[in-house]
Amino acid sequence: MLKMGMVGLGQAGSNICDYAYTKNFNCVVANTASVDLKLLKYIPEDNRLYLSNEGAGRNREIGKQTLINNAEKFHNLCSDKLKNCDVVFVNASGGGGTGSGAIPVAIDILSDLFEKINIINILPDKNESPSVQINAYDCFAEISQFEQLGSVLIIDNNEARLKNNNKPKYKVLNIANKKYIDILYEINKLTEQTSYTNNFDKRDFIDILNTRGCLLLSKSIMNENISSEDITSIIQRDWNNNYNPKYDINTTVKSSLLINIKQKLSNKINISKIFNNNIPYDIKDSFYNIKDNEITCYTILSGLQFPNNRLNEMKQNISKVEDNLIKRISDSQNQKLKLSNWKINNNLVNNSHINKSTSLSERLNKYRRG
Repeated sequence: MLKMGMVGLGQAGSNICDYAYTKNFNCVVANTASVDLKLLKYIPEDNRLYLSNEGAGRNREIGKQTLINNAEKFHNLCSDKLKNCDVVFVNASGGGGTGSGAIPVAIDILSDLFEKINIINILPDKNESPSVQINAYDCFAEISQFEQLGSVLIIDNNEARLKNNNKPKYKVLNIANKKYIDILYEINKLTEQTSYTNNFDKRDFIDILNTRGCLLLSKSIMNENISSEDITSIIQRDWNNNYNPKYDINTTVKSSLLINIKQKLSNKINISKIFNNNIPYDIKDSFYNIKDNEITCYTILSGLQFPNNRLNEMKQNISKVEDNLIKRISDSQNQKLKLSNWKINNNLVNNSHINKSTSLSERLNKYRRG
């Protein structure tokens, strides 16, 4: 199995790592909020880095600067805890402050330790505030500039909410964050199993994960009595039923289909049809013999084009309200009330001096008897 490293930045990234640690990922977390670090259940204390600011308040510059200020500590921690890892993922929400701001700095620092840096980036729900949308867009734009970028797995909270029937936010986030860690873990275990077609080994996994572009992971479970056509449609359906933005599957550069299926049923798998006769540049299909009556297909698609439609929609929605928001902020910052010279106050001031022109002795004379 691959030795997989995870770096969690900010609250969201740290929460992903806390679960990944239970699946034998090597994890390091860093945050500006000590209270968030204390809430983690599984990651050891010496794998946590407090960035000393008590939160970033959704300010990306604070997140960026605090990691710059702790660059040596972060480098040393990752060098120690992630040593000998075959691949590394940096996890963060794009909409916050700490993770969103720190992730470009982390890529630069980790590039000293790893040839390619993979990312798990969380896009905000469309219902979240403009400030969050702006952070998320700018974060992704910065990430996209790095030549050492490997694969980018995007969790779109908007898709996660819609596909979980508008369940409470904390439940949706929990489901989405665990889903992809589970799939990565299960695929990793397959690198130790023997395929009766082509073995999917550690080198294959590293190569596909380190391919620059977006990464799509899916898992499809079917009954063995299903037809070949239905297998194809279910696999394609599950590609679109993920918590990712919508991708153009035809832009896939590398792919692996890892299928647990009885050998006598393997002729039901038609790779060409699954890809609508548009086969990726490199594809590996590995079949594994199983004894139960289910067919399980794991799909890895890498090198996908960035979800420009989703990102451009985010940018356009911000642009539509930008002038109004600027006016609101300006009005808020510049609002003042004029001081007023009330006549009644002046009169009270004047009255307060009545009888002050006489001495106390003179004022007391009226009480004395003649």
